[in-house]
Amino acid sequence: CQSATRRIKMTRNGINEERIGLLQEREKRLGYSAVEPFSSHYIILNQDKDDEITCYGYAEDRVKNMMFIVGSCVLLFIPFLLVRWFPQLNLYLRMRKVSLGMADSVLIKSHDGVYYTAAIRAMMLETPNLFKNHISMEEDQIMFRYFYHQHIMYYYHRGNFYRLQSYERDVKLKDFATFTGYSQEQQAHKLKVFGPNLLDRRIPSTGSIFFCEVVTPFYVFQIFSCLVWFCSGYILYAICILALCLFSMVLSTLETVNQLIKLTRTTSGHSHAEDITVLRDSKDMETIHSSNVVPGDVILLKNDKFVMNCDAVIIRGSCTVDESDLTGASVPVVKVSVGWEDELYSPETHPHNTVLCGTRVLQSKSNTMAVVVRTGFYTAQGEQLRVMDHQERRTFQFNEDCKKLLFWLGLIASLGFSVSCFYLTKSGVEQGKVLLHSLVIITIVIPPALPIVTTLASYFAQVRLMKKDIYTTSPGRTSVLGGVDVVCFDKTGTLTENGLSLKGVLPVCKEGFVEMCPGLGDLDPEGLFFISMASCHNLTLLDGIPIGDPLDLIIFAATGWVLAEDSNATMWETGVRSLQTNRQINILKTFPFSSTLKRMTVIATDKGVVRAFMKGSPEAIHTLCDKSSIPESFYQVLEDYTRKGYRVIAYAHNPLEGDENEVITMKRSDIEMGAHLLGFVCLHNPLKEDSKPVIQEIREAGLRCIMVTGDNIGTGISVTRELGMIRNDERIIVITASLCKDTCVPRIVYSPADAGHLLNSNTRCHLALNGTSWNIIYGYQPDLLSRIVLRGVVFAGMQPEQKEQLINVLREQQYVVGMCGNGTNDWKALKAADVGISLSGIKTTGTSSFTFKDNNISCVPILMKEGRYALMTGFGLFKYMILYSLIQFSSVLFLYVFQCGLSMPQHFYVDLIIVITLAILMAYTDPCDYLSRRPPFKTLLAWQPVLSLLGQTQLVIVFQIITIFIVTSKAWKSEMIPTDGINYFNPLSTSLFVLCAQQFINMACLFSYGEPYREPAFFQCCVHAHCVCPHNHQFSFLAWRIVVFE
Repeated sequence: CQSATRRIKMTRNGINEERIGLLQEREKRLGYSAVEPFSSHYIILNQDKDDEITCYGYAEDRVKNMMFIVGSCVLLFIPFLLVRWFPQLNLYLRMRKVSLGMADSVLIKSHDGVYYTAAIRAMMLETPNLFKNHISMEEDQIMFRYFYHQHIMYYYHRGNFYRLQSYERDVKLKDFATFTGYSQEQQAHKLKVFGPNLLDRRIPSTGSIFFCEVVTPFYVFQIFSCLVWFCSGYILYAICILALCLFSMVLSTLETVNQLIKLTRTTSGHSHAEDITVLRDSKDMETIHSSNVVPGDVILLKNDKFVMNCDAVIIRGSCTVDESDLTGASVPVVKVSVGWEDELYSPETHPHNTVLCGTRVLQSKSNTMAVVVRTGFYTAQGEQLRVMDHQERRTFQFNEDCKKLLFWLGLIASLGFSVSCFYLTKSGVEQGKVLLHSLVIITIVIPPALPIVTTLASYFAQVRLMKKDIYTTSPGRTSVLGGVDVVCFDKTGTLTENGLSLKGVLPVCKEGFVEMCPGLGDLDPEGLFFISMASCHNLTLLDGIPIGDPLDLIIFAATGWVLAEDSNATMWETGVRSLQTNRQINILKTFPFSSTLKRMTVIATDKGVVRAFMKGSPEAIHTLCDKSSIPESFYQVLEDYTRKGYRVIAYAHNPLEGDENEVITMKRSDIEMGAHLLGFVCLHNPLKEDSKPVIQEIREAGLRCIMVTGDNIGTGISVTRELGMIRNDERIIVITASLCKDTCVPRIVYSPADAGHLLNSNTRCHLALNGTSWNIIYGYQPDLLSRIVLRGVVFAGMQPEQKEQLINVLREQQYVVGMCGNGTNDWKALKAADVGISLSGIKTTGTSSFTFKDNNISCVPILMKEGRYALMTGFGLFKYMILYSLIQFSSVLFLYVFQCGLSMPQHFYVDLIIVITLAILMAYTDPCDYLSRRPPFKTLLAWQPVLSLLGQTQLVIVFQIITIFIVTSKAWKSEMIPTDGINYFNPLSTSLFVLCAQQFINMACLFSYGEPYREPAFFQCCVHAHCVCPHNHQFSFLAWRIVVFE
C-alpha cells in the first residue's frame, strides 16, 4: 500500500507509467520497496559542523489538516498565526509523525534551535552511473527522493538522508587528468540534478516582507490593542497608535529590503553570467552559457579578464586571479595545475590548484584547462552567501533579558486584568464595558513605541559610524560591542604592515650558521642559496610587472634577477634570469605554499641539472632535511632571531635523479624528503603607526587583547611585547604539546619564553601556544584548552580553522569576543566571533559585523565607545519604557477602583508628546570620548538594575497613593462617582494624570546616563529643555484645576 501510494503521488508529479513499471520491476528484483517504513523517524546531518541539522519525518494527515482549517476559522485565525511564529507547529498540528522512508515533509532543526520545514520530492535518473560520485544508490536505481534546505540538496538512501556531493571530496588528484567532458545529453541529465549554475538569491516582494512584519507577535498585539482602544471610545488615540505602528512596520520593511539588496549586490559579478567554452567527449569544444555548467565539465579559461562562475581545478596551464572580493587577499594569486599524486583532493588543502567562483581571472596561459568541481550554492562564494543569508542566531544577554521582563509584564497585566474585572463588576459597570476596560489594562503594559525606542541608540550610533567610514551589515550588533571582554587580533596586515624588509641571511656552513649578513651581504650569486631565493617563489608577470605574495616579491627583488615567461612553453611553467650573467633557470613545476604544510616547493632545471628548492617555516623545513645538514644550533639561532621580532624563512634544496618528464610526475613527498638545509632569511615586519596606541587604550580600558597569527611563536611573542599587550614585569609561558608514539598520550611541557628571568609566586604569567600544540590539546585534552584560553595571549602558527576554534572556545567560557582581521584568512573567525571587524573595506567579508575602510585598527576604540553608548542607552530606554508602562498601568488600575479613568487627550498627550519625544532626546547623545575601565552592565537582570526598577516602581506607587488619599479626602469626593460607566473628568483623574506626567519627566532625567559611557549629563541640553517646559506647564495646569474644583 505504501509503495502504491508513492507511485500515485509520482504519477501526479508527472512521472509516466513506463517509469513506474521499471520501478515495480526493480522492487521485485531487489526485494525491498522504494518506501522503507522501518527507517528511523529522525537523523542528524552534517554532524559536528557549523551547518549541523536534525531532520524529522512527517506525512500528510487529512483528518488533522481538516481540523486545523476548521479550528483556524473558529478561533479567528489564531492557529494560523501560531504556525507562522513556530514553523514546527505546522507539522505537529497538520501532519503525523512517520519514518523518514515514508515522509512527505521534514521538520529541520538547526544546531542553534531554529526550525524549518521542507517538502520531500521525487526524481527519476535517466543514467544512474553518471552520478556514482555524487549520490549513493543501487546499480540500477532510477528514482531517488530529496529535499532542499538553504539551497543544498539532501537525498534519501537506505533509511538516511545524505548531502549531495560535487567533486570536492573522494577524488584523487591524478584522476582529474582522466576527465574528458560530457556529451550534451549527459550534461542535461546532470543539470537536472545540480540545477542551474546561478547564485539566484530571490528577493521577496516588498508586500510579502511587509506582511511578514505585520504578523509578528508584537505588531499583532498592537493591532489587537488598537481594536480595544477603538471599541473603548479612544478613537483618535487608536488611530494615532495605529499610525505609529504602521510607521514602525514600514521602516522595518524598508530596512529589510535595503539589507537584502546590499547582500544581493555582493553577487552582482556572478549574476551577469557569460558564455564559456567546454570540452565535449574529448573531441570538440562548444560554447555554452555559464549557467548550464555542471560538475565534471572540462572548461577552457579565456585569455581575457573575466569573473569565474564556478569552482574549478586547473589540470593544464596556469592563471593569475584576484581573490580580494572573496578571501580578502590584497595581491593577485597564481593558480597552477594539479599533480599526479594519489592524494585526495580538497579545496581547503589545495587552494593554489583551485580557481574559486567570484574571483577575477586576470590572465591565463594559452590552452589552460580546468575541471568544474562545484557550481551554484555549492561553491565557496555560494557558501559565504548562504552564511550571510542564514546567519547563526546568537542569543545575546540583553535580548534574552528583554524577553524575560516582557514575560513578567505579561503576568502583571494578567493580574491587573483580574483586579479591574473584579472592581468594575463590583461597581455595577456593564459586562461588555468591564471586558473592554479590563483589556485596556493589558494593552497598556506593552507600549506601542517599544520597538522604535529600543533601536534608537543603534540607529544614532550607526549614523555616526558611517561618517567615520565604518559600515555594518548587522546594526543590532552595535550594542553587543559594549559587552566585549576579549578582542582577538590577526598580526600580519592588521597589527603590522603588509610590507616586509629583508634584514639579512644566515647561510649554513660546516661549522654551523654564519653570522647574519645585512641584505644579501657576501652571498655567492652562483651559490645554491642565492639561486634558491631567486627561483623558489610563485610569482608571475602581469602586464610586464611581477605580482604575487609580498614576501616572495621582497626576496626576489633582492636577488636582482628577473622573471622570464614564455606563454608557448610546454615543459616549464616560468623561468628566472640573471641580468648580470644571463643565466636562466626554468621552473618545471610548482607546489604552492600550503598553510597546512607551511612550505612551498619548486622543481627547477639549470643546465640539465634538476633540483627541488624548498622554503617555509623553519620547523616544517627541519622535518624534511637530512640530519647531517642541520646544525646543532638550529633551534637556538631560530629562537634568538624570532625574539628580536624577525620573521625567519628557511631554505633547502634536494638534487633529483631522472629526466624532466619523470621528475614532474614524482610524488611531492619523494621530491622533498632528504633535502639539505641552505640557511635562513630574516625579514622584518614593522608595526603600523596606530597599532601600539590603540592596543594601549584598549588595555587601559580593562579589555583582554589576544594575538592570533599564522607566524612563528617567537615572532608573535616579540610583537606582543612591542605592542604592550603584556607589561614589562609580566612573563610568558610557552606550552608545547607532543604525542607519545607508543601510547598516543599527549605530553605537555611548560617553559618560560624568557630563559633569563626567574619566576616566583608573585609573577603574573601569560600563556603562548602554537598551532601544532593546539591541535593535540584540542583533540586529546579539550578541558585543558578551556583553561589555557583564560590566560592565553599569543596563539601562533594558527590555521584559519584553528582561529575559528579559538573563538568558539572563548565564547564557551562566556566571553563576548571581538575579532579584528584583514579578511585574508580570517573570515571564518570573523563569522564565529560575537563581533567581527574587517579592515580595508573588503566587501565580501559580509560575514563580519563591521567593515572599516582603512587598513588599520584605529576603528576598534571608536566601535567600543559607540557599543558602550548603544548598550547603556538601550538599557536606559528599555527601563524607561518599562517604568512608563508600570506608571500608566498602576494609575489606570487605581482609577478603576474608584470607577474613574484617563481620557483620550490625556493618553494622547502622555504617549506621543511626553514619552516618545523624551525617548528620542535621551538617545540623541554622543558617546563619551574615552574608554572607561569600569565595564558596563551586560544584563538587565543584574541586582543593580533590578533594584533600581523595583525601587522606582515602589516610589511611584507611594506618590500615587498619597495623591489619591489627598484628593479623596476633600469635600468634592462625591463628584467623582458617576451614575454608570467610567468617569473621565474628575479631580482624581486629573491629579493622577499630572502626577504621572511629572513622573515620566523625572524618569527621563534619571535614565539619561552620562559618564563614563555617554557624554556628561550637563551637555544633554535638549533633554533638560524638554523636561523644564512640561514641568512648569504641568504644575500650572494642576493649580488651575484645583482652583476650578474648589
